[in-house]
Amino acid sequence: MLSKAWQRQIRDSKAKEMGNYEESSRDLANAVVRTCSRSIAKKVILEYEWLGTMPMSSWHTGIFFDGWNCGGVAVFCIGGGGGGVNMPKQFGLVSGQVAYLARGACAYWTPTGTASKLIGHSLRMARTRGLKLAIAYADTDAGEIGTVYQSTNWLCIGRGAKTKQMIHPVTGRIYDQKLSYDRARQTKFSRTRSQARRLLLEHGFIEQDSNPKWRYIYILAKGEEGASIRARIADLIVPYPKRLKDSSEPLDILSREGGATPTQPLQSLSVKV
Repeated sequence: MLSKAWQRQIRDSKAKEMGNYEESSRDLANAVVRTCSRSIAKKVILEYEWLGTMPMSSWHTGIFFDGWNCGGVAVFCIGGGGGGVNMPKQFGLVSGQVAYLARGACAYWTPTGTASKLIGHSLRMARTRGLKLAIAYADTDAGEIGTVYQSTNWLCIGRGAKTKQMIHPVTGRIYDQKLSYDRARQTKFSRTRSQARRLLLEHGFIEQDSNPKWRYIYILAKGEEGASIRARIADLIVPYPKRLKDSSEPLDILSREGGATPTQPLQSLSVKV
């Protein structure tokens, strides 16, 4: 696992390269969170987010400085997607009531607290859309432990199951299990997912088990409905994971502390399949 989250590394690198951004664009108090287009969200995600790809998303929000300058985005899938097919049932809900926060990233020049404001306001917007629950994951391969989810009062429900990953033979980048599906989709499914997987392996990709991701949920439903959802998962709630002071040490769970962040970008796929 990375000792510092991937997005933090990208932000620090760009800040060093580009210098400080205009102060007028760093007024967090006056920054506005609103729905944005997929194209705006995609531009930020491809530049800053560890996975470096856009999912088949349903809804996008952005935080805007000076009324126009997008400093960060959150990308949600609603009614299906990475949260898992059976996840809504676990909470007594149907898929259209659950929002999966699939991607999120902020530009290097944004002030401390930008991600928290973006996610906090996005959750309130999600509630007005009739959504009952939000789900997110913190990718330990990317050095994440979920700091922004902890700062916005999500519940941690432990780690998920292991999945399969692919390692790029040249760059060493780690791709999640959807890489085979993405490659099949790029051919308009003239290739099956298993055929795409086999081709990746033939081109030198290495398959391995992933590190389980931390799972976070945010209950959007209010009153009895919200209480019912919480009762269903009460036994799953665990203390927040915390990055130890010595970042060379592995993660631990400390009962009174919070901690975390996001995943290695996929922009550099030089082996074409």
